[in-house]
Amino acid sequence: MTTATVRTVESECHARRVQDLKGDVLRLVGEVIDDVGHWHLNKSDILHFHHHGEPVTYHLLHPDGRHTTAVLGQDPGQGQLLTLAVPGGVWKASHLTAGDHALISEAVVPGFDYADMTLGRAHDLMTRFPGHAELVHRYCRPDRTSPPPR
Repeated sequence: MTTATVRTVESECHARRVQDLKGDVLRLVGEVIDDVGHWHLNKSDILHFHHHGEPVTYHLLHPDGRHTTAVLGQDPGQGQLLTLAVPGGVWKASHLTAGDHALISEAVVPGFDYADMTLGRAHDLMTRFPGHAELVHRYCRPDRTSPPPR
């Protein structure tokens, strides 16, 4: 589910076009839906919130080549975060750490627009992050433009 504010703002970091001031995304992560969030890059900053269920592990690839991880969950005593801020320009992928579901949401500023999101392709990410080959391949969507394996 995605919602957006009624007001719009002209955004300098987004090709000076008018877009929603803020957008919200609510997602149920799990075995029945999809327990993996494949590599993608957003121009906007995004706050991730964990509401219920099992922890979700995020892998972040920063523009300088660093790989960091964060676990979004309900147990700060175990190092889990209730909120995770991911700056625009950082590649991210995620997976359900354990169990069968998690309810998470995102606040996107300026508001979410598909034009501001890039889906990760293995070849492109390998060129940018050659030291993270296994990680890149683990969380890339299958390339649907390639012929199926025989």
